[in-house]
Amino acid sequence: MRACDAIRDGADPSVLRATLSANRKAGEVRRAELDADLQRLRQERGRLDAERRNVEDAVAAGAAGMVERLKTVERELAGLDQEVADARRDLAALDAGAIDPGELEHALAEFEPLWAELSTSEKARVLALLLARVTFDGESGEVEIRFRPGGPRLLEARTADPRGAGRCSPTGEPR
Repeated sequence: MRACDAIRDGADPSVLRATLSANRKAGEVRRAELDADLQRLRQERGRLDAERRNVEDAVAAGAAGMVERLKTVERELAGLDQEVADARRDLAALDAGAIDPGELEHALAEFEPLWAELSTSEKARVLALLLARVTFDGESGEVEIRFRPGGPRLLEARTADPRGAGRCSPTGEPR
């Protein structure tokens, strides 16, 4: 099956529903993972904050070697703060990347005219922009298509200027 045919089949309501359902389930799994990570990170933050207070108290009392431990705790806190920021950024990206059924349907409807105007290298760029993963099961003959978060929106923005699809970074973001 050609890639264009597989994507065009995405306009079929049952394929559209299955794609949206799979995307929603993947998002729910990722959200649970990120929520668990944030809970773990909050607990670790509390533990390190308490340790820092203890070390500061010991340093104030003149305990030897505590200054070095305080520096270590500060480095750990900075690393932990970065992990929290990364997890929050990933959650925000997950929220922003939810596929809107109307946007997906519109993008798929506009796909054929766009596809016909593109060169082979531009087609490769459009597919990289639109798709996160395509999985083919050789035994069952089933194809699973996973769209990039925001991919249909980015594709839709390029339908007005089909050559605009070539102006994206290797990660699919517009330049």
